[in-house]
Order: sequence, then C-alpha cells, then structure tokens
Amino acid sequence: MSEITMDTESHYGAGHRLETARTEEGVMPFFDVTLIERVVTADEVTFRVAAASAEAAARLVLAAVPDDTEPNGVRRVRLPDGQEGGLEPEEVTHGEITARVSFAGVDECCGEFGPSSFYDPGIVEARALRRVLERAILDTTYPEGHAVSQRLLLWLREQGA
Repeated sequence: MSEITMDTESHYGAGHRLETARTEEGVMPFFDVTLIERVVTADEVTFRVAAASAEAAARLVLAAVPDDTEPNGVRRVRLPDGQEGGLEPEEVTHGEITARVSFAGVDECCGEFGPSSFYDPGIVEARALRRVLERAILDTTYPEGHAVSQRLLLWLREQGA
C-alpha cells in the first residue's frame, strides 16, 4: 500500500494524505463506508381542531407535542382546548440501510448512498435547492409543479436553509 497526496481542496481541505491501492484499474483511494440502519416505528393519534388553514392546524397540534416521553414510553399530547392523546410507537413501518462514505481517515462525509426516507441534503445543497424552488414557484404554468415546489420550499425553510 502506498500513500499519495491528492488535492481535495474543493471538498475536504487541501493536502490530506489519502491511502491508496494500486489495482488493475489504476490507483484508487480507500474509503471508510459506514452502514446505517434506520427503523421507523409509528403510532398515530388524531385531533380535531379549528384553524385558519391546514398548516395552522398542523402547527397548533405540533406545538403541543412534548420533547420527552413518560416513564412508560408514551408521549402524552395535550392541546390547549383540553383534547388529549398519546403516542406509543411500536409498529415498524419502515426500515432502510444506507451507506455513508468518506475518504479513509477524513471525517467529512462525501456522500450517503442507498434509498432513504430521510433526505438531508446538507446546508449548502439545501440553500441551492431553495433558490431553484423560489424561482419555480414564480412559474405557474404547471400547477402541480408549483404546489410541490411550495411544499418543498416550506420544508427547506423549516430545516433552516
């Protein structure tokens, strides 16, 4: 095994020493690949609320969800109007395995691969996507694209992009 210095300034800072291997295809860097398994459990409770819009109704209920669960594992939700319900997720509704990859010995992730319900574009890509969506919203030629762009833009704003 040899070591060479590769210029990775654009993504990982200049001058990292990367471990490489000489193969039939040429010299290739080693990568650290971390497998991530996520299992989503779910439960649901429904509340009936009066609000000015669907989003306002959702925000009213979401604001009532506590950060912590009770000792028995139930997340007790109490709305200002007295409605009450509990969440105790037990049913597995989704599972996935993805791979997070970085150059060997370099902590910064250079990609996550595999199908995932947990889309996290990162702040740089999220801001770029936000700019594209803001322009797409101005084009009302395609109503379905307009509506989807509005929902994605709201999600990005909620993520802090």
